[in-house]
Amino acid sequence: MAHTPGKRQFVNREKYKEYYIGKYGISEVEMNKFIGARQENQKQYALPNRQVLAELAKQHKISLASHDDATINNVEEAVEYGAVLVEFPTTLEAAKNANNYGLQVLMGAPNLVLGGYRSGNVSAMKLVESDLVNVIDFFRLYTSQFITIYFFN
Repeated sequence: MAHTPGKRQFVNREKYKEYYIGKYGISEVEMNKFIGARQENQKQYALPNRQVLAELAKQHKISLASHDDATINNVEEAVEYGAVLVEFPTTLEAAKNANNYGLQVLMGAPNLVLGGYRSGNVSAMKLVESDLVNVIDFFRLYTSQFITIYFFN
């Protein structure tokens, strides 16, 4: 997952703080320490881990998917590693770029049902309406969301 503050899913650090402070009830001081640690871990481990996993996938002929692409550079990096699918692009720009490279674009049904990401990223419906989605992951829906669809549609 790509949930490092200031990257991919949470390009907006303030949205990241708002989401996690609200979810876990921690103080802003604790949150800032956590953000610093996450950013350091990302700097240290993300690239080498990504390289090892891409090589492993190539050796075993396993398809790769990129996750939470936010920029053209994210998509281009995915292409360089041999990805065939972009899962949950977080911007219209990334989804368009993935489409231009011939990558499949996957969005989650909860995003469709709920109308978007809590982090403020592009909504799945916007991407569907732009003919940029090839796959919808509907197994991520929960019973309460099915009930919502049933009763309100």
